[in-house]
Amino acid sequence: MASLDWEEDQRTLEELGIQLSVSKLQIADLKERAQQQHNQTTSGGGDFKGDSGSNGGSWTPDKGVSNCKGCEKEFSITRRKHHCRHCGAIFCSSCSEHTAVIPGESGGKPVRVCDVCWQRLASSSVLPTQMSRTKADLDKLRKQWEEDQRTLEELGIQLSVSKLQIADLKERAQQQHNQTTSGGGDFKGDSGSNGGSWTPDKGVSNCKGCEKEFSITRRKHHCRHCGAIFCSSCSEHTAVIPGESGGKPVRVCDVCWQRLASSSVLPTVGTSQTLSLQVVSCEQRATRAEADLRIEREWRAAMQDNEVKHKEQISQLQLENRQMVDEAKQMSRTKADLDKLRKQWEEDQRTLEELGIQLSVSKLQIADLKERAQQQHNQTTSGGGDFKGDSGSNGGSWTPDKGVSNCKGCEKEFSITRRKHHCRHCGAIFCSSCSEHTAVIPGESGGKPVRVCDVCWQRLASSSVLPTVVAVKPSGVECNSLKLVFNWVPVGTRKKRGCGEYHVQLN
Repeated sequence: MASLDWEEDQRTLEELGIQLSVSKLQIADLKERAQQQHNQTTSGGGDFKGDSGSNGGSWTPDKGVSNCKGCEKEFSITRRKHHCRHCGAIFCSSCSEHTAVIPGESGGKPVRVCDVCWQRLASSSVLPTQMSRTKADLDKLRKQWEEDQRTLEELGIQLSVSKLQIADLKERAQQQHNQTTSGGGDFKGDSGSNGGSWTPDKGVSNCKGCEKEFSITRRKHHCRHCGAIFCSSCSEHTAVIPGESGGKPVRVCDVCWQRLASSSVLPTVGTSQTLSLQVVSCEQRATRAEADLRIEREWRAAMQDNEVKHKEQISQLQLENRQMVDEAKQMSRTKADLDKLRKQWEEDQRTLEELGIQLSVSKLQIADLKERAQQQHNQTTSGGGDFKGDSGSNGGSWTPDKGVSNCKGCEKEFSITRRKHHCRHCGAIFCSSCSEHTAVIPGESGGKPVRVCDVCWQRLASSSVLPTVVAVKPSGVECNSLKLVFNWVPVGTRKKRGCGEYHVQLN
């Protein structure tokens, strides 16, 4: 009955081992699928033809390449190989962290390119803005990575449960086997070694064969023939004990194995070798799983670093975008102000042109009035009349401007600010200070006041021929000085309007 239970436990162990192998295969398949999806996301596929200007566009095979073409650092487990989808050369992740849409290639999707190709594509204005696309790819990879992590955690839990079940079944099988071998029956042991009694684990700290101390790595094992405790090196053989163990090979020590072999009762078995191969295979699979797990962690750390870099790039681009928007608004306001100033300048130019035309007309009128006054003055001084002026001052003749450089009154030299003025009575040339008076010459100037020098003005006043005159502005305000007639000018408007009209009134 115990043998049947032990066989059943062995079958259960085999089933659990198969289940464990299937679980590991599922984990490896999921990792391979995740890696393929990651490669498709980063490489985009398509009809890649490469760049004729770099590496000839040929795809460099992985075999034989041990250093990055960019930084020339050696590849390792943490520094993986990556192909540039534009030139085909092999780089590390740091030298090929950019992605770009190659015109006419990769189906319009961004693919991995090296730094040199990325700069060339950017300088040729064929590198599109891929912030939103890169963010979508990162979100997709993050969701896929989270799903894979959950799957790995579930499989890890299943694996742990399977290991616990296997350990429990092993313990039950060991207990049943101990009961079978030590609970009576036909087993009598070898009278020459330990009397066939089963040695308890407690109190035994050294191997009976090599006498080495037991530890975590050097475990205890009972010889199923003599019942003593040995290490695995001293009890690595198996043998079928006649009349015991149901015809199955069991663990025996080296001494018992030699005795059984010398007595020609040791059958040829390959179970130990088979189990050793299975153990080696399991250890190799566990080593590969640990390496894959380490690579997965490193890949996750690299993905997190790339995500941080992409977030920083997105923040920088958003900041530059806001600055450009602010500058565009400032330029719009400046352009509006410039248009306003241009319109105002054009209006001022038209106003200046109108004032210039008005000034020209006024000058022509003044010249005409001067000419008429000169003609009247000449007629008055040459035609006789009651008043003939001062016999000592130029004889009443009109002095020409040419050749006169000093005022006849104060003898100061004429200049741009000190202008020449003719006295309408004697005809001599004076400055404005020496000819600031006006008077109505009897029989001349049509009864209007004209400019006279100080001497003529005094003489006319002393001869009682100088009338009292009052200057009247257009508003009706009277002034006692004729100086306001020449100094007062209306200001304060840009509109076209006529100059103020001035006239004198005789009392």
